[in-house]
Amino acid sequence: MTLQVDPGMLRRFSAEIVETSQLLAETDVSTPFADSQDALARTEFQQVAELACGAAALGIECVPVDAREPGDMPVGTALLPGWVEVPPEVFPFAYQVLVNEANTKGGWAPNAVLLHSRMSGHIDVEKLLACAFVDSRRLPSWRENQTSTADFLGRRSAFVSGSYVVATDTSEPLTLEATTRYVVTEMDAGQYLTQLTVTIRVSQHEDLEIDVTVMNLALTIGAS
Repeated sequence: MTLQVDPGMLRRFSAEIVETSQLLAETDVSTPFADSQDALARTEFQQVAELACGAAALGIECVPVDAREPGDMPVGTALLPGWVEVPPEVFPFAYQVLVNEANTKGGWAPNAVLLHSRMSGHIDVEKLLACAFVDSRRLPSWRENQTSTADFLGRRSAFVSGSYVVATDTSEPLTLEATTRYVVTEMDAGQYLTQLTVTIRVSQHEDLEIDVTVMNLALTIGAS
């Protein structure tokens, strides 16, 4: 079977990702987030939307759910001590963005990005989730720690964790550790794709390991 791809839709999706990446590098998330100025720069925000690219390749569009009007499908994760929520207008394509101001270093902060979208049409869940591991393995100097395709909250899911290296404006690159969980929810109203990516420095693993674990386990979807 030949996949039908809408080139115009792909270009629009790509443009949105570029725009968001520029926001991460340039936006001052200011008062009351003054200490987090530029703290999300070089977080490779676009990686958390890679699975949506897989959906686009299958001719399906991911329509972001507005956190202010989630309807029957609200999602969320734990807001732990030391973490603050970035105002939603800063990253309109994300359902929620959290940063850890206390561990900001060199203009970079640990962060959690939650995306939640409704699929514009029906998609083969297995094909979609198969993209999860492929996309992570494209990250520079990727070292994989764990993968899982076990269900989460009774829904089809994929989980991957590992580390990768990001070039910076300085001579020292960033070595980051990331976990990403993808969950597909099937409802009469359609399919939803939820994606939570938590990223920290590898050097912060001991200090933030519990936070990362709690955020992943605390992910809630709908009436779960």
